Amino acid sequence: MRASIILAILNTPLVVLALPRAGETWEETVASWNVKPVPCVRNPAITAQQTQARAAAFLDAYITHPDITKAFSYIAKDLINHDEDTNDEGGIEAYWKVKPFWNEGHPEMLCQDIKGSELRVKYKLWTGAAIDRYRFEGGCIVEHWNEGDGIMNDVPGTPQTCTL
Repeated sequence: MRASIILAILNTPLVVLALPRAGETWEETVASWNVKPVPCVRNPAITAQQTQARAAAFLDAYITHPDITKAFSYIAKDLINHDEDTNDEGGIEAYWKVKPFWNEGHPEMLCQDIKGSELRVKYKLWTGAAIDRYRFEGGCIVEHWNEGDGIMNDVPGTPQTCTL
């Protein structure tokens, strides 16, 4: 009898952690546990306007209302990532490096610029700022650069602009 009471007390925190968050169904909670997002599949019929809408939706999921799983669903499986720190097989693999801390990091968008098939965004995460640049093709992110890659060398120091 005592053992079952002790076990029930010890397991209570585990049950609480498994409960859905506010506004989230049980299915959504379970789906968010260690499941890679499905990579984006290019669609050559997507227009420039649709690409810009998808870029805005990606930014919403990535920074404005952080949902890293949804954000990574805009990334093609064969993403070319020019970030030296990610040494991985593509964008979706980087998901595992970012997921544990991203949503809790409270990213804050400082500026953005979407032109044609390119997106440039400056944001703060914790105490630092970063600029990411993305290239879209067929509605998917197919290429990524970050501040340390050299593509931003035209902006000395911490970039103050997002203009493409």
